[in-house]
Amino acid sequence: MKLFGHRIMLKPIDLDMAKMLAINPLEFFTLYEIPLDHDWPSVALQALLPMYSERLVQDPSEIGYGPWLILHKETNEILGEIGFKGKSSNHVVDIGYQIVPRMRRIGYASEAVYVLCNWAFDQGIVMITASCDKFNYNSQRVLFHNNFLLVRQEYDLLYYHKRRDING
Repeated sequence: MKLFGHRIMLKPIDLDMAKMLAINPLEFFTLYEIPLDHDWPSVALQALLPMYSERLVQDPSEIGYGPWLILHKETNEILGEIGFKGKSSNHVVDIGYQIVPRMRRIGYASEAVYVLCNWAFDQGIVMITASCDKFNYNSQRVLFHNNFLLVRQEYDLLYYHKRRDING
């Protein structure tokens, strides 16, 4: 499964990819013909991979509701990762994303959020939530451009949501 935007391709991390990234990221870049980027995978993704791998073993339908690669459509260059924090029983998922530092502020995160939200709504998800630090203005801008609404603030965290447009 692959999703496409104007400049990007999203690819869900499957079990084999997750295992390889956790054990030998260099082999991952070589096998998938992705130009090596020393800023990826992020620390957050590395921490998530063992738990995500276990979830995929228990339930292969988790694919798509975990991490996705964000790749440049033309060069196959890694731009970052995006994903949901697991499948939902109530049709609500929480999205997170991270772009490699040298690719930030070019609109890749906004494009990736747009593409993945549309995919989620096509799967029957009715609401997507997100959160970010109140000083992370770039992430706030990504959410604003994707029509997320600020619903509350707790200390230094801002919480957003976006509902599926039931009018088409």
